[in-house]
Amino acid sequence: MDKLEPALRIKKTLDLWRAKYFFARLGGAALECAGLALWLGAAATGAAVLFGLSREQRLVFAAAAGLYLLYRFYGIFLRDLPSFGRGPFSLLVESRLPALGRHLRSALDLAGGACREGASPAFIGRHLEDAAALLGRGQPPAFASFRAAAAGKRLALFASGLLAAGLAAWAEPEAFSGLLHPFSEAPLESIMEIRPGNAALPRGSAFRIEAVFRNGGRGEPELLLKAPGGGWAGAFLPAAGQGRFAYQVENLGEDLVYRFRCRGLESAVYRVKALDAPSLKDPVFSVVPPAYTGAPATEHPYLPAETEALKGSLVTVSGTCAQELASAELVFSGSGLKQPLALAQGRFSARFAVFEDTSYRLELKGANGLAGGETERLIKAKADEPPEITLLSPVFPQLESAPQEEIKAVYEAGDDIGLARISLERKVFPAGAGPSAEYSFSKIVRAFPGPPVRRFPGEAPLELYDLPDGAVAVFRLSACDRSPAGQCRESGAVSIKVTDFDARHAAAYAEFEGLLRGAAALKSKEDGLIERLKTPGAAFTPAEMDRLNADWKNLASGAARLGRTLAGDPYTAEGALERYKLVERELEYGARSAAEKAVPATLAGRSEEALKAHKELSNLLGAGSKELEAMLRSESARSASFGFESMAQNAEDMAENMAGGGPETEGDWKKLERTLAKIAAELARIQEMLKDRPPKDAGGKTFALPAGQALNTAGELARAIERRDAGTAAKLAAKLAEALSQMRRVMEEYSDYEAGQSRTGAESAKVSELAAAWKELYEAQGAELSAGKTLEEKVFPKVEKARAAAFGEVSALQDGAAARAVAYRAEYPAACAAALEAAALLKAGNLEKALAAMEKAAAGLEKTVSAVKESSAPSAALSSSSQAVTPPAGPPAGLREAAELQRRALQKASGLGSDAPFLDPGDAAQFGPAAERQGTVEAKRSALRAGLEGEYSGELAAKLLERLDRAGGHMLKASAELRQKEIRPAVAAQLKALEELELGGEDLENTLQSLQKAQSGSGGKGRPSGVFARQAGGTDVSPVRLPKPGEYVPPEDLRRKVMDSLRERYPAARKELIEDYFKGITK
Repeated sequence: MDKLEPALRIKKTLDLWRAKYFFARLGGAALECAGLALWLGAAATGAAVLFGLSREQRLVFAAAAGLYLLYRFYGIFLRDLPSFGRGPFSLLVESRLPALGRHLRSALDLAGGACREGASPAFIGRHLEDAAALLGRGQPPAFASFRAAAAGKRLALFASGLLAAGLAAWAEPEAFSGLLHPFSEAPLESIMEIRPGNAALPRGSAFRIEAVFRNGGRGEPELLLKAPGGGWAGAFLPAAGQGRFAYQVENLGEDLVYRFRCRGLESAVYRVKALDAPSLKDPVFSVVPPAYTGAPATEHPYLPAETEALKGSLVTVSGTCAQELASAELVFSGSGLKQPLALAQGRFSARFAVFEDTSYRLELKGANGLAGGETERLIKAKADEPPEITLLSPVFPQLESAPQEEIKAVYEAGDDIGLARISLERKVFPAGAGPSAEYSFSKIVRAFPGPPVRRFPGEAPLELYDLPDGAVAVFRLSACDRSPAGQCRESGAVSIKVTDFDARHAAAYAEFEGLLRGAAALKSKEDGLIERLKTPGAAFTPAEMDRLNADWKNLASGAARLGRTLAGDPYTAEGALERYKLVERELEYGARSAAEKAVPATLAGRSEEALKAHKELSNLLGAGSKELEAMLRSESARSASFGFESMAQNAEDMAENMAGGGPETEGDWKKLERTLAKIAAELARIQEMLKDRPPKDAGGKTFALPAGQALNTAGELARAIERRDAGTAAKLAAKLAEALSQMRRVMEEYSDYEAGQSRTGAESAKVSELAAAWKELYEAQGAELSAGKTLEEKVFPKVEKARAAAFGEVSALQDGAAARAVAYRAEYPAACAAALEAAALLKAGNLEKALAAMEKAAAGLEKTVSAVKESSAPSAALSSSSQAVTPPAGPPAGLREAAELQRRALQKASGLGSDAPFLDPGDAAQFGPAAERQGTVEAKRSALRAGLEGEYSGELAAKLLERLDRAGGHMLKASAELRQKEIRPAVAAQLKALEELELGGEDLENTLQSLQKAQSGSGGKGRPSGVFARQAGGTDVSPVRLPKPGEYVPPEDLRRKVMDSLRERYPAARKELIEDYFKGITK
C-alpha cells in the first residue's frame, strides 16, 4: 500500500498538468484560426464590393476558407495530439523542470511494474517517494499555461482581424451578410426592384428587363442571361436614369432566363417564356399548270416568297396549325379580298387561279388572342413564251452546193410548255427568176403528239436533187408550241445555190486530153531529134531549139494549170492528185532540163551529151503519157461511180415513195418527174463522157456496163409516172435503182483495175531500194561524224591547253622584243611600232592580226639590223696622225636582241593556228585510221552515185546526184584535214557532208511517201462526203488538208542554225545531269 501511494500521487499530478497543457494549446489554436477567419471575411467583403461575387463564388470562397482554416488548425494543434500521452509528456516535463533530475520517467516505469527480477522493494519505494516529493514541491511548467499559448502575435492577429471584420460589416453590411450566408437565394431583391420578373410574351416580341434601386441605393448591377441548354453570359446593362438600369430585347425567339447580381448580392433566377403566335406548319404550295400544257403539278414544301406560274394555273396553299385558331384567311393585296382557309382532314387549305401578278399573305388568329401575321408573298403570272429554234448547221447562211450533195440542217428547238411540231419550208428561185411555186414546198419534219417535249435536237435533210442548175433554194425551219393560239417561231434562213459540180468535173478532166496530145507531140519531136543526133555532123538552128524550149515550157505550164484545177476539184481522189503531182514535177523538171542541158548541148555540138539529155526527156514524156492515160481512165470511172451512186439512191427513194401509194399531191408527182428527168440526163452525160471506157475486155477482165438497159427502164418509168401509175412506177424505179447500183459497182471495179495499172507501185519499190542504200551511207557518215566528235572531245582540251602555254611563250617573247625595240623608237620608228602593235594584239587575243604585225616587225627589225651592218662595215682608212685601223661599230646589241626575239616569237606563233604541233603521239596516231575510214565512206558514196546515174533519171535523180556531189566534196576535205591532223576543220566538213545526205534522204522520203499515197489512195470506192458544198462568198469549206511529211521544208537559215547547234557539246560537268533529264522524259 505504501508502495502504491507515491505512484498514484505522481500520476494524478502529471495528468493535471497534461489537462492544462491540452486546453492551453487548444485555446491558442482557436485564437489564431479565429483571427485568420476574421481577416478572410474582411478581404472577401472587399472583393465582393470591388468585383462582385456570385453565390457560387461565395460558396467556393467559403469552402476554400474552411479548408485553409482546417489546415492551419491541424498544423497548430491536431498534429501534436500524440505528444499529450503520459510518456511523451513526462519527457517534455523533465526537459523543462531540471529539478526532477530524470526521476519522473523512471518513477512512472516503476509504478507501472517495470522492474527487474530480484530488484529491492525498499529501493523502489524510496525512489517513488523521492519522485513524488519532488513533483509535489515543484510548480506546474510554464509551457502548460494559457498565457504561453496565447502569444502576443496571436492576440494581435485576432484583434486586428476583429477590427477589419467590424469595419467591413459596418461599411458594407449587405456584402458582409452575403458572405455570412453563402447559400442565400435572392438577397438582391431587398435592395432592388426587378421587372418584368417571370413573364410570358409572344415569340418575336420586344420587351425591357429593368432593375431599380430601392430607397435611393447606388451601385452598378450586372445582368446575366442564359438561353435554354446554354450557359450564363454577361450582357451590357446601360443606365436609364438615377438608380435605374434597363436592357432591351428586340426579338424574343425562345425562352430567356436572367438574373442580377450587385455588390456581392444575387437575385433569384427569372424566366420569360416565348409563346408562339399561330402559324401554318407543314406548308405545301402547289401549282397545277393549264391542261393544254400536259405538264404535271409542282409542289413546294414551303411557301415561296416569290414564284412564277403560267397564266391560268391553279394555286393551292395548305398546311396545319398546332394552336387552336379563331380564324384563318388569305388576304390578297391590292384588292383587299379575303379567302378563308377551309379545314379538311386536319389541314387548312385555300385554292385560287392566277391570271395576273398576285400578292397574298396569311392572317391567323389564335384562341388565346395572339395573331400570326405572315409576310407578303408574290406570284408572278407568266405568259406563254413562243418557241425557239436555232439552226446549228450549216454554219454559213449562204452556200453553193452540188444537187446530189446530202446537206442536213442540224437544229435545236425548245419551248417552255412543249413543242407541237417542227416544219421545213423550201422556197426556190430559179436562175434569174422569181420564186417558183412548182419547186417550193412546206412539210412537217417532226411532230410531238405524246408527252410534252420542251427541248429537242434534230436533223432535217435539205433536198436539192430535183432543182435545176443555177437555182437558189432558201430553207427555213419553224417550231410551234402546244398552246391554243399555236405560237410559232422561225429559224434563220439558209440560202443554197445549186451548182452542177459534175459537169465542171468532167470539163476539168477534158483538159487531160489536151495535155496528153501535147505530151505525145513533144515526144515525137524529141524522138526525131534523137534520130538526127545519131547522124554524124547533124546541125541544129537556134530557132529550132527555141521552139523546142517553148514547147517544153508550154507543156509544163499547162500541167501546172491542170494541177491547180484538180487540186480545187472535190471529186479528185487524194491518191490521184498525188499521182498527178508526180507527173507534174517530172514535166517541170523536163522543161528545166531542156533549157539548161539538152538545148545548150545540142547547139554547142556536144552530140553525146545532147543525145543522153534528149533520150532522158523522151523517156520522161513516154512514162508521163502512160500515167496520165491511166489516171484519166481511173478517175473517169471513179467520177461515174459517184454519179451512179447518187442516181441509184434517188431511184430507191422514188420506189419507196411510190410503194406506199404514191404522192398525195400533184406537186409531189411533178417533183418525181423532175427527179427522173435529171437521172436520165445525168445518165446520158456520163455515158457520153465514158465513151469506150471501160472496154468490155481489158487485160483479161470483162467490164459489162448496162447503160442501155438503164436508159430504157428510165423511159418506161417516165411513162408510168406520166400515167400516175404508182404500182408500175414503184417496180420500174426499183429496177432502175438496181441497174444503176450495178453500173456503180462495175465502174468501181474498173477504177480499181486502172489504179492498179499505175507505175507508182514499181517506182515505189525502186525508190525504197535506193532509200535503203542512201540510209546506209547516211548512217556510215553519221558514225564517222560521231567518231570525229569523240576524238575532238578527247584531243581538243589537251591541244587548247598546250596552245595556251605556247601562246604565253609567244607573248613573253613578243613583250621582250617590244621592250628592247622601244629604246630605238626614235632611230627606227617603223620596226618598233610594229613590234609594239604585235604585243598589244597578242594581249587582246587577236592572233590573226598579231601574226601580220609580227611578220611586219620581224621584217623591219631584220632590215634595220642589216642596214646598220652595211653602214658600219670595216675600213682601212688610216689616221693621219697615228696610221691605225678604225674598228667597225656594228648594230647595237639591244637592237640585235630585239630582232632575234622577234624572229623566235614569229616562228613559234606560226604554229599556233594548227593542231598538229600540240598533239600527243598517242592522239596523233588516231588521225590516220580516221582518215582511212572517211575515205571508205567516200568510196561508198562514189559507188552509190555511179549506180544512181546509171539506173535512175528524172527530177529525183538530178537532186540526189547534186547532193552526192556536194557531200563527196566535203568528205574529201574531211579526209585531207584528218591526214593533216586538223580535228576541227575535219569535223566541220564531216557535218556538212552529213547535212547534204540528210537533205537527200528527205527528198527520197518525200518522194516515197507521195508514191505510196498515190498507190493507196486511187481506188474507186467511197464517195467523199461534205466536200461538194462551199460558202457562196467563195471561201472553201471543204475538209482542211493537213500538211503531209515533206510538204514543209524549213528555211535554209534555220536548218543551218540547227545543224550548227549540233556541234556545240554540253560541258562534261553537266553530262550526267542532262542524261538524267532526258531519261526522266522518256519514262
